[in-house]
Amino acid sequence: MEQQRVFCRFNTPTGINASVTSAIGTVHSGGNVAPEANTVGQMKLSQQGDKLAVAIRDLGTFSTYDFDINTGAVSNEISMYGYNTAYGIEFSPDGTKLYGGQLVPGSVYQFNLSSGNATTIGASATLIGSFYKLINSIQIAPNGKIYVAKSFNQTTEHSYLDVINNPNNLPASINYVVDGLSLGTNTSLLGLPNFMVSKIIGVTPNIAITGVTSICAGQSTTLYASNGNNYNWTGGVTSTTNSVIVSPTTTTTYYASTTNACGTDVDTITVTVNPNVDIVTSNNSTICVGQTELLSVTGGSNYNWSGGGLYSY
Repeated sequence: MEQQRVFCRFNTPTGINASVTSAIGTVHSGGNVAPEANTVGQMKLSQQGDKLAVAIRDLGTFSTYDFDINTGAVSNEISMYGYNTAYGIEFSPDGTKLYGGQLVPGSVYQFNLSSGNATTIGASATLIGSFYKLINSIQIAPNGKIYVAKSFNQTTEHSYLDVINNPNNLPASINYVVDGLSLGTNTSLLGLPNFMVSKIIGVTPNIAITGVTSICAGQSTTLYASNGNNYNWTGGVTSTTNSVIVSPTTTTTYYASTTNACGTDVDTITVTVNPNVDIVTSNNSTICVGQTELLSVTGGSNYNWSGGGLYSY
């Protein structure tokens, strides 16, 4: 059976160019009627334009792909299985989290995409909301919040939306509010307005570097960059990964930058190299019985003497 085909066309100053076709991912088959309604489910682009996500309803799958915004090519499928009636899907504004909703039982999950590793992403699945109602469309809005449509069934509408107030955060601090937005006299069923939020929301990158910043001569430390989608390390190390292992011989400042459509941000971190202890004693001489001798030592910050008849100063 043939894989799904993703077609992309770009509008250029000279017109719409030829289609770019990527044959990748899970087969979508079965129409729109259970138990094989696998042509049903939302598809979204990340705000950064570098990720694509799709829900496949009765196959119970949420999938992400890398998307090349310059060529339209789709690659690197990562799929999370076991979410029967998967339907709603949305990226967090910074592109590091994916939210997926099940129609029945009405449930919303968060997946942490930061690692880029399929096993780690699958294991990060966290149930952030579970309800007796159907969970329908999930949509990011211009204010950076994510809204979740619900209904009592497929024909009985609801006059409230759930709200994820801090969708970039981990589950403990996303502030998911049930019925957080009243629609007043209006109602919601399966859908929400579908639009390219990446064109109207700007998120300035805010990179951060962490790691051990004080080591001894000869040691190494691992530095980590976060809050970005691409990285460029300079200052004694060259890398485009989110983490680097450094072994400076002297105190060194490292730089990491990330860039998106809204600009570039740079963070720095200084790793201090402490010299290894090399103490030197003096006045170690021969004395007669009954005499005393003052011994001194340099090269350290604190000392522990051992041996008979010693007094520390």
